[in-house]
Amino acid sequence: MSDEFMEEQQEFLPSEPPGGMGFMTPKDSRFKVEINLGLALPFKYYLSNDYDKTAENKAIVRSVRDDGSLVMLEVTTQSNLGPLQAFENDVLLVLLTMAWEQRDLNAKSAAKERNNGFRVFYTQAEICRRLGLSVNSSNKVARAILKIKSQSLQTKNFVYNATTGDVGLLSEDTKIILKSGRIRKGSSGDDFSKYQDVFFIEFDSYIVKNLYNEYVSVINSEDYLGLKSGPQRRVLIFLFSKRKKFGDKFVFQLSELAQVIGLVDSLKRRRQICEYLDRIKQAIPTFDFSIKKKSEIEDWDILIHFSLIENLLTH
Repeated sequence: MSDEFMEEQQEFLPSEPPGGMGFMTPKDSRFKVEINLGLALPFKYYLSNDYDKTAENKAIVRSVRDDGSLVMLEVTTQSNLGPLQAFENDVLLVLLTMAWEQRDLNAKSAAKERNNGFRVFYTQAEICRRLGLSVNSSNKVARAILKIKSQSLQTKNFVYNATTGDVGLLSEDTKIILKSGRIRKGSSGDDFSKYQDVFFIEFDSYIVKNLYNEYVSVINSEDYLGLKSGPQRRVLIFLFSKRKKFGDKFVFQLSELAQVIGLVDSLKRRRQICEYLDRIKQAIPTFDFSIKKKSEIEDWDILIHFSLIENLLTH
């Protein structure tokens, strides 16, 4: 084995602290999510028997600034393995959290600009631990990451400046996960069963840049895991991403959230979304909401309010 190859191998993992791979188990157990993915990454929880797994899934969220300017974010995903669903949501949230935690450890390799993405190291057991699952779910975690990796990702950011009349559109075609791999650690004297597997994925630089710039929303892991259904958990991510961007009081249209959780075609979408919000209200007493029918279009405004008491407890 050449010296050059050995030097390359040394760069696979970031420098380990004295405790070994302790950077994978930080003291702060809260989940972090990149805000654009938190706002508009589409999921599909209810699949009919004739659903086309290769179909595109799209979500669009809008916001109007005080001066009348419009900002719109559109995210589209597609995969031959089907849309993102409940467990992929959980695993992706953990991976994004680990990417945020490892941003300093990876600063050296990122500065070399050898890769277009950002390498995140994990073990399947650690993902299971953070989700409150036994290590028996490791294979399920591996399948979820494979499905996330299969997703193509298109983002479009549209801005209309009401003051100048200028319009801007930035679009990007990429993937959520650019590549993945495995590193097997051990010594020549160990048998195969004693080797340790450390896996890695690489997020697109579009995601990484926002993580580096603290463009993340923070979610209490107990609140998240306390919600039992995938749609409830996805709604919680959406709400906290909105909160990070707009503060403790904000309004959005029901149709936006319906796209994010795959309820656009459901005749019961208003009732279902209200049920999800009610469940979150039960889990987080300092959260409240109200809903009002819009007069000009077939839609509803949802007003969200987080109380000051909750802010003092979490910040």
